[in-house]
Parts: sequence; C-alpha cells; structure tokens
Amino acid sequence: QQQGAVTIAADPYETQDKIKTAFDLKELEKNGIVPVHIIISNDGEDTLAISGQDISLLDSGNRSFEPLSVEEVVRAVVYKEGPSRTSRTPSPLPFPRGSGRRGELFEIETDLTNKSLRDLRVAGKTSLGGFVFFKLPNNRMRLGGYKVYIPEIRNLKTQQNLLFFE
Repeated sequence: QQQGAVTIAADPYETQDKIKTAFDLKELEKNGIVPVHIIISNDGEDTLAISGQDISLLDSGNRSFEPLSVEEVVRAVVYKEGPSRTSRTPSPLPFPRGSGRRGELFEIETDLTNKSLRDLRVAGKTSLGGFVFFKLPNNRMRLGGYKVYIPEIRNLKTQQNLLFFE
C-alpha cells in the first residue's frame, strides 16, 4: 500500500517451503507461527521512524493480534511452550533448560533477532524491512482476510505522524 512517499508491503510466509527460504525452523509452521516480512520504502527526503512492536494483525471482525516477541518465538520452537501473552517484558537470561535443542538456542535467537522488525529509521530514498511473527487461533497459517495494521509512522524531521497503514 502506498500513501504519499511511503510504500509498505507485507509478505506472509504461510507455507513450510516459503518459511525455509528465510528460516531453518520447521517448528514455526508446526506451532502456527506466521512470519510476515514487512518492507517500508521511503521515497521522500525525511527519515521515518516505525516500531515493529506497534504492528498488529486485524481479522475481518477487526480483532487485533499483537506480534510475538523473539523470546516468545524461541520458547515456542525450542521448548515447545505456547507463547505467553501475559507480559511483553523479556524475562532474565539464561533461558530455562529444555530438551534437545539447547545447543542451538543462541543461533536460533540470534537469527530471529537479526531478521525481526524492531525500531526502524528509514532514511529518505531507501527501503528497509524485517519480520514480525504472529500466532493465530487454531494454528492457522493462512492470512487471507487479515490486514497488517501500522498505527504510527513518524517523520523525524517534522515530528508529525503520517497516516496509519492497513
């Protein structure tokens, strides 16, 4: 979708084959975690600020789904725990001991962190992006009928908020 000089694309990774092109984790699909690649293109002159934590997913009834934190994704794929929705604050490291994949924990967490969409500063005439991760009801992997909602994109020069994106 384009508004003014800003274009945003959302590319859901809904199948195991597509997930494998970006992540070496078959557990994402098994746990019903859908990575969505968000790409922000800024054709204007001023730098824009976007927070990955503010992005949500809206279903056809406008019910909102917050993205999972990297820690929640790691817990789901390494320790087979369902994502906890009680707190967005990270728990202290190290992670509790799990079975089998503990040796890969650092690599998995680093890979997910490096590819995730965090706070972005998109300079004029550039594009940046990253992944946000969503857990849908009943381990649903298809996002047909859902909209990505970005409530705030801020122009850092003027300090004005641009229109939200859906």
